[in-house]
Amino acid sequence: MRDAANLAWKLTGVIKGHFKDEILDSYDPERRSHIKDMTALTISLGQKIMPTSRFKAWVRDCVMLTLWQFSAERRKLNRGDMIPKPSIAGSTLVNWS
Repeated sequence: MRDAANLAWKLTGVIKGHFKDEILDSYDPERRSHIKDMTALTISLGQKIMPTSRFKAWVRDCVMLTLWQFSAERRKLNRGDMIPKPSIAGSTLVNWS
């Protein structure tokens, strides 16, 4: 969704003549780091959620049951606090030369 939103407002601005085509060059620097982080998180969560052994599944279940006992941790899990936040730090829109 974030990728689509990032690209949509830029394309809309270019089509309407509000921005030059060069603004589209900012898409990759803005999104690449976040995409890498989200991909790594997805792989890591997949390995934890779908362990390859009974022992790993048991450890996962013990950790989750323990964390669930603490309301602060339960809120973090429910909110998805482990999801990396996007950044435009590498964007040409904020790094003017």
